[in-house]
This record gives sequence, C-alpha cells and structure tokens, in this order.
Amino acid sequence: NGSRTGFIGWKFRPTFEWSAVIDDSGISHYSLRIASGEVISKTTLFLFSQDLTAEDLTLNTETNTLNYTLPKDSALPYGTYSWQVRAMDGAQNGGGWSATQTFKAGFLPLWASIVIIALIVVLIGALIYLFTGRRGRYYD
Repeated sequence: NGSRTGFIGWKFRPTFEWSAVIDDSGISHYSLRIASGEVISKTTLFLFSQDLTAEDLTLNTETNTLNYTLPKDSALPYGTYSWQVRAMDGAQNGGGWSATQTFKAGFLPLWASIVIIALIVVLIGALIYLFTGRRGRYYD
C-alpha cells in the first residue's frame, strides 16, 4: 500500500501480492480489480480481471502469498491507482473484496522525463562547444 513502481515512462507492469485464501471447497480463481485514482468505483474502473487462475499466479510457499504481474497489453500509464482482490471458492461463492490498496506508477510523467533529457543534451552540447570551440581559436 502506498508503494511506487517504475521511474520514467508510461507503461508499467506492477506485480500485485496478497495472502492466499484457504477454503474447504478449494479456490477456483481470484478476481482482481484496478481503478485509476485512490477510490475504486464502477465509473473509475480501469482494469478488471475476473479469471486469475492458478496458471496466472505464482505461489510463494514460504509466506503463503500469491503474485500476479500485469500482462504487457494491460500495462499502466503514469498515475495513481487502487486495487482490490477477492477469492472465488469451488462452489463459485465470492468472498468479500480486500481492503483497497494504492500505488503510484512512475516517478515522473513522460513529458517531464523528455524535458529533463533534452536539458541534459543541451548542457552536454554547450560544454562540448565551450571546451572544443576555444581550442580551435588562435589569438594574436
């Protein structure tokens, strides 16, 4: 909760982690929902995946947690997001949604990254001109 992923750019593939649920009838799948902003509602829903089966998830047996990384075609742009997960048991009963967690994708928006890179290029060019331009001049 409150973490930041990525640095520069516009396509981030965060890895989500949550505690595995144990149920006598077994867990058929997990539902993950991601919203832009800090609040999840039906009008702000950005991504919704209801079929995260065992093949989609990685189980850490030491901590009994599950991991899921967004696929490339669902990568997130710079921004703030919130997410929730819930389990569906073998009888297709959905558990309650987990507490809402938030995260930020990227440290800088793409436009700020481009401006910084352009400024660095101009600075390097000016330094090269300053040091090589004087060397080629002759003074009387």
